[in-house]
Amino acid sequence: SNKKIVAEGIIKKIELLSVEEFLKNIKKSFINKVELREYIGDRINRKIVSFHIENIKFYPKPIKLDHPINMGGRYISKKEYVQWKGKRLTS
Repeated sequence: SNKKIVAEGIIKKIELLSVEEFLKNIKKSFINKVELREYIGDRINRKIVSFHIENIKFYPKPIKLDHPINMGGRYISKKEYVQWKGKRLTS
């Protein structure tokens, strides 16, 4: 797959929201209404996982991953973070 890290931030809260609840705060989201509708498709009654993230820092160039990451995320060590930070600065 073509997964890349494009930013970093601090997750402050995770919520399960209905589509209607999510739409109330769509302006704070990374996606717009069209992208949301494409994402949910016919799953209108399912909940959406909403991450509230602070201190978001976008990278000038994305960092390509050499391993998969699922929606649940992945813990990274400080050593890995420093390596990725070095890649970000030198790529």
